[in-house]
Order: sequence, then C-alpha cells, then structure tokens
Amino acid sequence: MDYKTFEQWYALSGYVLLAIAALVLPMFWLNGPPKRMHWQVMSVGVAVVVALSLIMPFLVVIPDNDAVNIGEKVLVRSGRIAEIYKLLLFLFAFNNRAYLLPKLRHFFWFVYVISIYLAIEAVLLDVLVSGKYEFVKTVLPFLKQSGIENLNFMSPINYLIKFIFLSLLFRDLMAPPRWKRGFQIALWVLVIFELVQVVVFKSYLGYDSLSSTVKNVFIIGAAGVFLYRFYQTTSLRITLQRNPYFWIMLGLFLPALAEIFLEFIFQKLYETDTVGFYKLYLIRNASQMIGLILLFVGVWHSKNLKYLPASY
Repeated sequence: MDYKTFEQWYALSGYVLLAIAALVLPMFWLNGPPKRMHWQVMSVGVAVVVALSLIMPFLVVIPDNDAVNIGEKVLVRSGRIAEIYKLLLFLFAFNNRAYLLPKLRHFFWFVYVISIYLAIEAVLLDVLVSGKYEFVKTVLPFLKQSGIENLNFMSPINYLIKFIFLSLLFRDLMAPPRWKRGFQIALWVLVIFELVQVVVFKSYLGYDSLSSTVKNVFIIGAAGVFLYRFYQTTSLRITLQRNPYFWIMLGLFLPALAEIFLEFIFQKLYETDTVGFYKLYLIRNASQMIGLILLFVGVWHSKNLKYLPASY
C-alpha cells in the first residue's frame, strides 16, 4: 500500500486501540468479573489490533526516490503505536498496583516515569518541532545556539531512567548479597557514564549509539542472569506461564537482544540500502512492541506474586 493509505488506516487502528482500552474494556467489569464469552471477545479484539499494529508498517511500499521522507514517516507512525502501548502498560500496572508495589515497586515506578517521559516528549514534539506556535520562535534561536535542533537532547534522560530503575529492580530481585552490591555499583557506574556522555561528549546533540549499546548490554546481561537464577529455582508453586517474573524478564530481554543485533548493521545499511534500513528499523520497533506485550502478560499475572519468593 502507499503511505497515504497506510497513514489513514494506522491512525484509525491507534484510535481503536485507545477506544477499546479506555471505553470498551472497563464496561466488561461493570457488573463484576468478565464472563468467559467477554474474555473471548476482548482477546479477539486485542489480538486483531495488535496484529495490525505489528504488520501494517511492513506493507507500506517505500519508493527509492523518496525513501528518506516516506521511511521516516512510517517509523514515526510505528513508534507512536509503541508509545501508546507504554502508556496503556502504565494504566494496566496502576490497576494492578496492589500486587506490584510489594515486590516489584521499582518496575511499577519505572513504567510510570517512562510514561511521564513520553508525555513530555510528545508535548515538546508538538510545540518545538511542529512550528505551529508563535512563541516558539523566541526559544528556537537559543536552542540552535546550543546545537539543539531536534528531540535527541531528551535521549540521555531516557537512558538515565532505564539505568536507575532497572538497576534497582535487579538489585531487589537478586538474593545473594554480592549480586545486590554488584547492581548497586552498576547503578552508579552507569549514571556516571551517561553524565560523562552528556557533559564531555555532548551526546544530546545527536543519536548516542554508545549509550544505546551499553543500555542493551546491561539489560541483556542483567535479565539473562536473573533468568538463569530463575531456572535454577526448583521450589516454585506455580507454572512457568503464570509466573510474572518470567514474562517481565523476557519482555526486557528480547527487545534488547534484537536491538543490539540490529545496531551493528544500521549505519552500514543506511549508507548502502536506505529502503532496507527503514524496513530493518521497523523490525526494531516491532520487537519493542512485542516486548511490551510480554510486559502486559507479566503484569496480568502479577496476582501470582504472592506465591513466589521476593528474590532469587
């Protein structure tokens, strides 16, 4: 399909997703827990919207003569759906806060702070980048004097949020004292590293591939260690598919693994095959959405946290 058709249908699917989450799903709980038929209707509706959000960007024909323009627009659209997923994840986590806060409080606050970050980024994108507001003209000269021309200056905040809250999450979940100390030290090392990137190397002026790589390596290593210790634990009272720890760690691990693999070929592909670059970047966005879906599953099973140890 061409981009115009994709934009119309993709925007519609986004609004449908918001409508289902905010207006339709709550009505199933109006008279108590949903019945089996209601669960089936909800499952089908959610599955259709999720499938559309994952598949539709790959159906767009990106012409060679306008690859940069169309490719970037498609990426922005797919990224917006991923952001909607993150906001809905917070609403879902908030609804299950009674289960999450006792044992996964840093995961809960991580989802919350990421949602705040996305809200601020959306406002700045609409105000600073769109050029729709007159008062922005008095601010833009100051930003340009600092070399700031887009929202890349926000990325260090995103990295700091992940370094801090995920380090605290893994620290709390690890039982051995040496692992707890290790993640506490890792927190400070990662924060100092990011501050050096900002102050010394001015990473806010462009895409910071080093911080992205460090972030992904940290998540892969930490989640991998937890999954290994989780695998060693044999005295669990619930099955694997009902274990929220498993789904949450998988939701962090898989997108980071996909992203770090793709980062090694992004730059070369951008220089040699622009259309292929954007198609590959869509895989990265799709992996992010799949990871968020796994986090949804983990939060869904958070009521089972009472049957599990607080640390491993």
